[in-house]
Amino acid sequence: MAQRGGSADLMCEFAVPLPTNVIAELFGLPDEQREEIVALTYSLANTSATAAEVRQTRQRIPEFFRRLIALKRGQLGDDLASALIVARDNGELVSDTELLDMLFMVLSAGFVTTTGVIGNGVLALLTHPQQLHLVRSGQVPWSQAIEEILRWGSAVANLPFRYATQDVEIDGCMVRRGDAVLMAFHAANRDEKAFGPGAYRFDVTRRHNPHLSFGEGPHSCLGAALARLELRCAFPALFGRLEDLALTIAAEDVVYMPSYVIRCPQRLPVTFRPSIA
Repeated sequence: MAQRGGSADLMCEFAVPLPTNVIAELFGLPDEQREEIVALTYSLANTSATAAEVRQTRQRIPEFFRRLIALKRGQLGDDLASALIVARDNGELVSDTELLDMLFMVLSAGFVTTTGVIGNGVLALLTHPQQLHLVRSGQVPWSQAIEEILRWGSAVANLPFRYATQDVEIDGCMVRRGDAVLMAFHAANRDEKAFGPGAYRFDVTRRHNPHLSFGEGPHSCLGAALARLELRCAFPALFGRLEDLALTIAAEDVVYMPSYVIRCPQRLPVTFRPSIA
């Protein structure tokens, strides 16, 4: 992209392939199966799908991982999928279902969330040029800016559903035993009690940033360190190499995935000049 200049869809050419290839390499996923796991994950995240489409996706997911497990068992390697298969064979995982679910959870959650943060972060920075200048000029470190991107542009908007195992009162609201709870991370990350009256503003100078984009407590995302590493590589590389990077559509015209769980642009058309580097 940097060499050719011109235009591109940043989602298709950068935000999707970067974390997809990282997680695929970590798990030793064969090239021919990478496109399939991306399609399955996006199908699962599509909360506007019909009942028939949901059933089809739910059927295809275990089939995919059974094929992957059979393939990897025949050629174990130095990768996480092989390590999990060995753990199952040694009795450290209690069932094949646990093995399948573990592989699916980490593989599917390992790229679409990072893809969403990259897309949301690029959109935030390009639509807030003064904030981008603070980072590019070194006045704000990328590590701090990325935490604000994670807060303001979290890829997981809502997480359905959890169910109360007993009556519990939360901030004056009674949740009864058995009630379904939808966790709204985007709302929590804009809570004025936690972030002050400017909670709705994108502000890379924000230092106190207790966002919930990676969850909390025992349910903290096990891939948080990997995600931060990818973001700290992706954003400086993108904005350091592409000159005059600019959106070709208005921010309000950006179309997102049809999902109330994942907030991720489907396309980010941009223009830029070739880099001299």
